[in-house]
Amino acid sequence: ETENYITRYVSPARGDTDDFGYELNTLAEVLEKEDRLTILGVAGSGKSVELAHLAYVHSNPGSDLIPIKVRLNVLTTQEIEDLLKIEYPEFEKVPEENLLILLDALDEVHADYIDIASSKIEILSKKYPEAKIVVTCRNNFYITETDKRSAKLEGFSSYLIRPLQYASIHGYLKDRIDVKPEDFIEDLRKKKFYDLLYSPFYLVNLVEFYEAKKEIPNSKKTVFEHLITQRIEKDFEKFANAGINIQDHTHKVQASIRELAAIAESLGRNYLDEKSEVQPLVPDHKLLEIIKRTFLFNKSTEADRWEFEHNNFQEFLAARFLSDISFEEIQQFVSFSPDFKKVKPSWLNTVSFLF
Repeated sequence: ETENYITRYVSPARGDTDDFGYELNTLAEVLEKEDRLTILGVAGSGKSVELAHLAYVHSNPGSDLIPIKVRLNVLTTQEIEDLLKIEYPEFEKVPEENLLILLDALDEVHADYIDIASSKIEILSKKYPEAKIVVTCRNNFYITETDKRSAKLEGFSSYLIRPLQYASIHGYLKDRIDVKPEDFIEDLRKKKFYDLLYSPFYLVNLVEFYEAKKEIPNSKKTVFEHLITQRIEKDFEKFANAGINIQDHTHKVQASIRELAAIAESLGRNYLDEKSEVQPLVPDHKLLEIIKRTFLFNKSTEADRWEFEHNNFQEFLAARFLSDISFEEIQQFVSFSPDFKKVKPSWLNTVSFLF
């Protein structure tokens, strides 16, 4: 089952409706009524976790659906079916009405290919009309449907992932911390952190911080730096028996990872190629091997591809990199030339971390 899963709800995200009177349903409930869904949310709202949980639910013997989940961040010119076959070689043998195709992170497709990716999803939808298809995307990369226009993905109904309900937050805190949830929430409110609890990413990590420190953090930065340092130190324990004094490399490791994050952001994606992008930046083989083993990189998909564990980590680390350079240099990274008045959409969350 999805680790630390907290029940979430979604509601219609039509561009011509207000935020009142919406009906709350789980993603699984909506899927019973609709065959084509786009799940939208801000960074860290838990879109990928919802898709993973949906895959878990339908992996149970009682379900008639066979879930096949792929990340779209690697999509360029190949067909989506090629990605599905890599994930599930028997894909073409599954009866169409039993297919549950889960396409995660349309917003992570490189800017050069995102319109192509949208077209490929629509083609896939028409080719497998009996299948159920769910796509996730950050909402600032997506156009929702109204009475006067179609959605970015024709035939797909747009749903917005809602903030966590108070009851879900309270229940999670009650199971995890040794103080009254009401007191914990009030302390966060006093430090202007209360809104973070509505995001599962921040809720889980605020609790982790509290469990380690027995105090409420002073800023988002404090939370991230604790999480990163804690995990790197834990990873470093793996090297203790190998006779490597990891402490000598801590500063270099963190500096290199910040640079790698900035490069990935500049390329408009959340992964790097080891040979062409990572190795030139980190020519020291020993340092490269240490960085390769840190929690920040998930290398389970392809051996030569380095992918950040969560986009929020990549964006926070890229912001740390930007914080050490001049304002003029920051403009070159995050905004469109020649007037530098508009922030590139893929850099929005990083800029918020920078502030």
